[in-house]
Formats: sequence, structure tokens, C-alpha cells
Amino acid sequence: YHDNLYEYVYGNGHTNVIESAERASTSAIYDNVFRHLELSPYGDGGVILWFGPVSSGTTDYIFNNVVYDVGAVEYLNMGGTGDTANSGNYTWFNNTFQTNVAQMIPSCGSPVGTVLLTNNHYVDDQNPYESSCSFTETTELWQSNTSAYGGTAKGGYSNANTSPNFNEYNSSEVYAYSPAAATNSTVGAGTNEQSYCAALSAAAASDSTLSDAASACKNPIRDACNYLTSTHSVTCQTPTSALTAAPTVAPRPSSTAWNIGAYQLPAPAATPPTNLTAVPVE
Repeated sequence: YHDNLYEYVYGNGHTNVIESAERASTSAIYDNVFRHLELSPYGDGGVILWFGPVSSGTTDYIFNNVVYDVGAVEYLNMGGTGDTANSGNYTWFNNTFQTNVAQMIPSCGSPVGTVLLTNNHYVDDQNPYESSCSFTETTELWQSNTSAYGGTAKGGYSNANTSPNFNEYNSSEVYAYSPAAATNSTVGAGTNEQSYCAALSAAAASDSTLSDAASACKNPIRDACNYLTSTHSVTCQTPTSALTAAPTVAPRPSSTAWNIGAYQLPAPAATPPTNLTAVPVE
């Protein structure tokens, strides 16, 4: 499930943006943009993303998604959907999640299997994790929407969130909540997870529908999705140097640190030394 734009979704009862009672051993949800959801005064019993695996041995890979401008709603849920009560396993990595109201972002139903959270960027005015869930967090970044708040995420990854960190990312950018400079907090701060891409490649050997996911895993989100009213279609493209005041994006490195979040910018280059002097050698 990839390269989709969902926007202006409002609840009318239990309205879920995506509810999945899966019928595949491996699923991939990536390169999607979800925005302008359940805005005030709306907000109901729905869920933005709700996954229920077909068996306990399945694994979902959810990456390169950007979700922002979200009102009061259950954000992400993992576990039985009512149609399936299997536990399943979930690997969430390199997503960018923002909420307008202080609320939990990843939460878990019952039952739920192994949940890995890696390199996700949360913009939330409270600790984004549900305390009762058993997650394994690696190089997660939590920032608030304002300068007045800083904290430590459940996984222990802290961010002081003092100026200018709090205003590095916003929705008015060409690519919402993307790093605008190679010195921003998400750049070079993540964990290299080529192992996830290798797992998707292995799964693609028996399920050809996953071949694009295996390739997309190694690259930043194909973002900048826009709805064209003239043709009633959605176009998405990979960010390039159009990122405001930013260098050209690059594929995710094969061995060095990845960025946190859905976007990948090169790490800043080393600063050459200055005021050098030459000493002749006899």
C-alpha cells in the first residue's frame, strides 16, 4: 500500500482511514501522505491506521509515511481489529508523525506481537507512546509543536527541544516536516536499518508485489503528493533540491547512519581548516 494521498477525512461514527484485516504473510505500507484529518471541532471514535494481521507469524513494515495536521483521534493502533485477533509483528521505521493536540501516537490493542519502532519522528506536545504497550524503540525523536516543551520519550531518547530545534520542522514547507538544512535534528541521527530492506527483498522473492517496497526502503519518501483537480488524480514525486535551502536528497546510506523521519538528507560535510600556515622543510 503506497503512494497514496489521504486528506480531509472527518469521523462520522467509527470512521477509520485505513483498517486492515490482512491476508498476506508480509505487508508493506509506505510512501503515503495522510493530512488534514479530524480537525477541530471534529474528532470521533475512528483510527487513522489500524492493522490486524491474519496470523501471529506475519510482519508489517510501515515506513516513509508522513502524517500531519491531525486533530483529536486515535492515531495508530496495532492488534486485533475485530475481524482478526492474531498478534502479529510490526516494524515501524522512518515515519514522520505530527499531531495538533497532545495525544498518544502509537498504541496497541490486544493481542500484539513484537513491535519495533526505529527512526520515527514525532511532533507531539506529550510523550507520544502509550505506557502500557511493550515497544522496542531505537533512535526515536520526539519534539513538541512549540518551544516551551521538552522531554524524554518512553524509549529514553531525549531532546532538549530548545531553540532552534522546535521550529526546524513545520507544515508550511514544500515537504511538510522535512529537514530544511543538513544541521537539523533528524539528519544523521538515526540507525542504519538496511536489514529491514534485506528482509523485504527476501519476502519479495516469493511475493513480487513487495519488490517496490524493497527498493523504496532504501530511499526517502516519494513525497509532495498533490491532488490535480483537472484530471482528478494524485501525483507524487521524490523530494529533490526543491527542499527549502537544503542540499539534494540522497538514498539511505548502505553502512552509515540514516536520518530520522521520512526524509533523507546528506550529513553536513566536514568543515575544512582555516588560517593554515606553511612551514618550509629543509
